[in-house]
Amino acid sequence: MRDIVIWGTGTVARGLYYKIARDGDFKVRYFIDNAPVRSFYDCDVCLPTRENCSKYLVVVASNICRLQEHLTTDTGFIQFRAYII
Repeated sequence: MRDIVIWGTGTVARGLYYKIARDGDFKVRYFIDNAPVRSFYDCDVCLPTRENCSKYLVVVASNICRLQEHLTTDTGFIQFRAYII
């Protein structure tokens, strides 16, 4: 079982979480989001800081159009190496 974090707490993240919970191949450690939410499906929700985004593989589950730009500009992530969309 691989540990991951999910970026997002909306509809896309909810669907991904249900699939992951059903399949059991991954363990969601926490969610990452700017939304004022403290927990989501009994997991903590953390702010998108470099530290919170570097501990585990980040799976982006958001439909925000400019999110990929934010990931590469603000966090320095390289797609498919540090995160998956």
